[in-house]
Parts: sequence; C-alpha cells; structure tokens
Amino acid sequence: MSLEHWQAFLQSGALASCPTADGRRYDKEIESDWARFFAALPKGARILDVGTGNGPVLLIAKQTSLKEGLNLELHGTDRADIDPERFVADSGDQFQNITFYPSSPTEQLPFEDGVFDAVIGQYALEYGVGDKSVSEIARVLKGNGVTRFVVHHESSIVVANARESSEYARWILNELQVYRRLEQFLHMERIKSPQTDKGYARLEKVGRQMYDQLRLSPNSHILRVTLEAVQNFLDKRYQLSATTLTSELKTKRQTLELALARMQDLLSHACSTEDISNYERYALSSGLEIRARTLQYHDENLVGWVLEWRRNGE
Repeated sequence: MSLEHWQAFLQSGALASCPTADGRRYDKEIESDWARFFAALPKGARILDVGTGNGPVLLIAKQTSLKEGLNLELHGTDRADIDPERFVADSGDQFQNITFYPSSPTEQLPFEDGVFDAVIGQYALEYGVGDKSVSEIARVLKGNGVTRFVVHHESSIVVANARESSEYARWILNELQVYRRLEQFLHMERIKSPQTDKGYARLEKVGRQMYDQLRLSPNSHILRVTLEAVQNFLDKRYQLSATTLTSELKTKRQTLELALARMQDLLSHACSTEDISNYERYALSSGLEIRARTLQYHDENLVGWVLEWRRNGE
C-alpha cells in the first residue's frame, strides 16, 4: 500500500472521508455506536486507535469521556506521518490530551505488552497485514481487554461510491483528458494560436460530457469538483501568470490522481465474508475470543463489518 495518497489526504486536514454529513466527522449511527462502546469501558481505560488518521474516532472517545466522566487515556497510531494539530484547520485544543504516534504501522506497534484496555479502528485493520496486525493487537491488550474494528464491506455503499468515483476519475484523466485539454487551450490563447478556437471547442465538448454525466449522477463529488475547477481556471486565466496557472493545473491533476489511488486502495481492501473469517481465525490463534460480528449502517446504508474481540483474562 502506497502512503503518498493517504498522506496527501490527511495533510489536507480531512478528519473522516466517509460516510459523514459534512465531510469532517463521523456522525449518526457511526458516532453513536462508538460512543456506546466507549461509555461501557471502565474509568481510566487506556485506548489505542490504530490507523487513526487525523483522529476522528478518538475525538468521539474524548467527547464521550468528558460527558460520562470516564477520564479515558487516548492514543492513536498510523503508518502515515500524521500530525493532526498541524494539519487540521481550526483544530484549537480539540486534540489536547490525545497522544499520536506517526509512522507506526499496526504490524509494529511501539508499545510494551498488555498496556491497553481497548484497541480500536475505523477503516484501518484491513489495510495492514492481517495476521501480523492481529497478533500485535493481541500483544498490547491487557487481560480482558477488548477490541472494536469497523472494516470495509465489499457490498457497502462506501465501496459502491468508491467504484463509481474511480470510474469517473479515470474517465476524466484518461479518456476526456480534461486537464491536458485545458492546459492546451490556455497555451494556445496565450500565444494567440490560430488553433485557439478549436482548442476551446474541444474543451467545451468535454465540459458538456461532464455536465451530461453529472445530471445522471448528481451526487458525484468528482464530477462536480472537476467542473468547478475548469470554470475557475477559465475565470481567472487573465489574472494569473502562465507559470502560476501551469503549477495550479498540475496540482489539480495530481490531486485527482491521488484520490483515484486512494479509492483503488479502498476497493482492493474491502472485505468479503471469507476475509472476515480469516481475521477471526487470526484473532483466535492470537489468544483472542470472538465477541461479535455484526454489520454497521449509516442512514440505513451498509457501510462496514463490525468485529469485536476480547483477550482472555490473565
């Protein structure tokens, strides 16, 4: 798994990618289910969130801890070079008393044995090496410690949306070649090429194709953002230098390429029933017992598997 696209996403300041109401935090069933889990932990419990990203689940834990007077101790690891206080805009003191460990994959957790009351993760466990990750999770759990992981389900709406978005991203980048055509037109116009009108006509054609597709898929974020970006470049092309325009075009194209890579990563790690059975087998062989295997919903849409395990008491 490449880290480049995940680090770009996290450094953009995003908290949670999906499914959310505002594109920032988990909400509704996801938030309430995590809150119930945290509220059931003993006071002073030490929690580790693996694959924490910019810490959205730990923020739910912190909120629950304050509300219930639990004094939870919160830690988060990620294989990416995370720094939520730096990258999340207007973070204020929301990450205060949460300890983050960047460049710490789940397969190699930087902790001694048996130090956590709970190990958790939202869309995290499935991105590691299954048997090694589960073995490490079991190692750092205390006796009677518990886990809760939400992992991508191969039939979830998250996966369906990622598949559609991937198709649109490839269409925009490789078939329509939107950013290449936009760059060509801007260059033609700048040098007063006799081919400028033809360049604009080609750009206008791909714009109409995207508008037509957006009418069929009105919730497509990628189509909408790309159309807005093209219009924005056209609107400000007389205000910016050629160098600045070229640089911004390159950045926009790279952002879409990284998003495509991230969605492809998600699709390749979505879990089937067989995959979940393998995780449970790893858990059992690592001394964990299976507490539950359920499904997570958000607005009545399937979004993932929920895996809950417990380490045998010692």
